[in-house]
Amino acid sequence: MAKRQYLATATQVKQISTLTVGGVIEVGDEFKVTLTDEGMTSYLRTIVASSTVVNTVAAQIQADLAAQTTEPWTHATWTVAAAVITGTATIAGRPINIVISTNESGGGAADGQTFVLAT
Repeated sequence: MAKRQYLATATQVKQISTLTVGGVIEVGDEFKVTLTDEGMTSYLRTIVASSTVVNTVAAQIQADLAAQTTEPWTHATWTVAAAVITGTATIAGRPINIVISTNESGGGAADGQTFVLAT
């Protein structure tokens, strides 16, 4: 029987993750994005909705993430199209460890708003 051998010849690619805002948003709803670096330190951004319009809130979240100038936020470029925020790794093969959540103003459970991550 042949022995399998790992050759590590695959081309590294840039990770792409999407964060999709949806549902019924109220002013004050909180959208949280947490990135974890290679040292397992987590960094949280909480963006408070200033509008009830989904696309406007998505643009607000993207603007906040893109404005960050420290690691690990700079490990990705952040763009937005309609309700979808896209984080694209700046270096091929470097993962972006993202966790997202949403809740009501003051920390209560989310009611009508949604925030969905896909990688």
